[in-house]
Amino acid sequence: MMASLMWGVVHAQDMTFTQFYFNRAMINPAYVGQRGPLTVSSIHKQQWTRLPDRTFNDMHLSAFNAEISCPTYNLAMGVNLQYTEEGTGIFSQIYGAYTISWTIKGKYSTRTGIRALRNKRYLFSFGGQVGVGQKRLDWSRLTFSDQYDPYLGLTSAYSGVITSGVTDASTMEPDISFGFLWRSELPSKRSYFSTGAALFHVNKPQETFLYTTNQVPQRLSLHFFWHQRLKKKLHSKDPMYLNIGVISDQHMSLQGFFPPLAGSLVSFTGLVFPDMAFDLGIRLNPLDGLDVNSIILVYNQRINSPFFLSLGLEMNTGEFTFNQSGLTFDIGLTYTFEDLFLCKNSKREWCFDQFAKEFIQFGPKNNMQNFVP
Repeated sequence: MMASLMWGVVHAQDMTFTQFYFNRAMINPAYVGQRGPLTVSSIHKQQWTRLPDRTFNDMHLSAFNAEISCPTYNLAMGVNLQYTEEGTGIFSQIYGAYTISWTIKGKYSTRTGIRALRNKRYLFSFGGQVGVGQKRLDWSRLTFSDQYDPYLGLTSAYSGVITSGVTDASTMEPDISFGFLWRSELPSKRSYFSTGAALFHVNKPQETFLYTTNQVPQRLSLHFFWHQRLKKKLHSKDPMYLNIGVISDQHMSLQGFFPPLAGSLVSFTGLVFPDMAFDLGIRLNPLDGLDVNSIILVYNQRINSPFFLSLGLEMNTGEFTFNQSGLTFDIGLTYTFEDLFLCKNSKREWCFDQFAKEFIQFGPKNNMQNFVP
């Protein structure tokens, strides 16, 4: 599955990974704690491995995420740490955030206009996030034109570009984000849909770096997922599910929501089994005629009951082609502490499966369906 989406903008760049399964808070804070017990995830990404004059480590991203719930009060919290490095000057970004979410459970009325949803159950979750980040640049690894002589080559170890007014580390105000999630049962057994929205950098925090003071533009994230159990005649004794989803991200201008500075749209489909899942997606540019920018492949595997592995691969298809950029790939690992909750007397059937045990608890505990958004 796709993760929350990334593109470069002038003043800010949010990190992203192809595995949406294992770091869902990066697309919507309302997802924090939905798995119930303490869950920790780690993801590492290598991006554009064939750029000219680069080494293997020139552009990589890493993230660590931990979340835990209190089913008694329908509350959950989580922490997220992200770090990235890129370029010869090792331009790096580090970001940390704390998230809290609250869930309301309900049941559609028997008089609901949509007959298929009558007497079905739903959830509404709200999540808020506060974070802070810093950027750094290693000036000692960079050289500038005033350090070179046309005949003698490099003649000075110092450049006039680097003055006392230039800093190698940024400062940023607290960064506020929030999101909501709606999830509903469908008539078919163990099938459901999820939809939600999140607004990141709500307060447009000030960020100082180099000579400038900038505001971080807001990012609007929208998503919709459909998780449908297939008919028994299509598979063996083990259940199989079809996933269909769309994830949209837009970086807004500082003056308002529209027109956006940049955007990305991912459309995907996949199959989910008890112990594995496969997804195929395409990344589009909604601001440029929906041109296909890349193709994404994701494989997820349950190694044992609490331990999961995810592998993602992305190949560019547009003007910035595979031959120029190479592959982008990432690996994710997740571990669930099955009986460790935020408060005492908590049951394993939390959130989606607490009010309907087959809504998410499909078979062996912590199977792959528990990780589908």
